Amino acid sequence: MNHHFLVMIMLLVITVVAGCGQPTAEDGRVQAGDSERPLDTATINAGLDPTDQRILALVSWFKRKGVTIEYIEQAEGHGNWWRITQPKISGEYDVTFSIRTFPVWASEHQMRHAINSINLAYILNAPAHLAMSYGGFAAATPDAIPKSDDELPKLNGLPVTQAIQQLFKKYEAG
Repeated sequence: MNHHFLVMIMLLVITVVAGCGQPTAEDGRVQAGDSERPLDTATINAGLDPTDQRILALVSWFKRKGVTIEYIEQAEGHGNWWRITQPKISGEYDVTFSIRTFPVWASEHQMRHAINSINLAYILNAPAHLAMSYGGFAAATPDAIPKSDDELPKLNGLPVTQAIQQLFKKYEAG
């Protein structure tokens, strides 16, 4: 009889412990079912907001590491691009890339699936819920585009495109 009583107590304790710490909308933790919820296009595109605090924190962190970037204002529907302003690139072209955020409830799997569905190659920093495209070039003329990354300014001995990619991977949201 004592054995059955102990088993019932143990099941009760397991039930109580399993019920504790369930996520709630108020505390920002992942809701049950969110990990299965797909990231729809509207949610993915909402992550391109240049005023998002997570993007601004990354921009500030880049600056402390020696890379200054600024948002390029463009006509509606023509992309959301950031360009490197320091170290100084050529006056004939800009090194550009896209930065986007994901909802805090999104799993790494969901974020990877989302960036794989976008027609642009992105690097994912899953813990920070951020993605950044590989660097591209916007030039005044086709002849102004550098032939290789080796022609770009260096940061810590690396061409700036490679340096910023490494910095992005190391970034930890605060």
